[in-house]
Amino acid sequence: MFAVEKGEDIILFRSSAEMRVVDRVVQESKAFLGRYGAAENIRLKVVIRELLINAIEHGCGGDPTLTVECEIEYLGGARFRITVEDSGAGFDYESINWKIPGDPQQERHRGFGLVNTLADEVEFNEKGNRVTAFLGDLVETDFKTEDRKNSIHIIPTGDITANVADKLRLLLIRALDEKKYQVKIDMKNVNDIDSIGISVLISFTKMLEGKSKKGKLKLMNTNKDIHSLFRLIKIDEIITVNVA
Repeated sequence: MFAVEKGEDIILFRSSAEMRVVDRVVQESKAFLGRYGAAENIRLKVVIRELLINAIEHGCGGDPTLTVECEIEYLGGARFRITVEDSGAGFDYESINWKIPGDPQQERHRGFGLVNTLADEVEFNEKGNRVTAFLGDLVETDFKTEDRKNSIHIIPTGDITANVADKLRLLLIRALDEKKYQVKIDMKNVNDIDSIGISVLISFTKMLEGKSKKGKLKLMNTNKDIHSLFRLIKIDEIITVNVA
């Protein structure tokens, strides 16, 4: 079962609790989001996807005879409200671990951590079978690059967080493919970095070590707060970090 209801500034999806509907909801919501210039907003897509996955996998226990609803509402400006409700028994939402796993090799338990990172606010109903996330304006970080013969200089225009992690990861992988093993990231515009961004740096460092013994990742002009964070979690032991 899959049904769609559309209003002026709202769209509602009703479906059976099957994982295959997740991609369909995300895909079919693009036209609605596109009316507000948000068809490719990765924050919205990740939150929709993760809330649906949680509702189907945990709320409904993978039972296809149960149902899920996903409502997306445009609130004006660049604000949206995403509500996902399942027909399951609910759960104790106060027991949620909102942190993204610090171990980049851990495969599961990132869903609510990502939602918490990307959304401005998250609310549950008393039963715990309905969750609402609010998302607002976001100036997305871009990455300027300066290519040299054996090196690449990357300059983020803003913070390195979950919503731009894949963009940075692709740049770093391209550097390896082009055998540019001397990599510098200028952190002068970066005021925040989350665990997903950190995971990208750690994973790349491991890949770089496997490609070249002379390979090196340097973080330049890092502010004192981020440098202190790196020291706390000992990232500075595997990555060269220079303070602004």
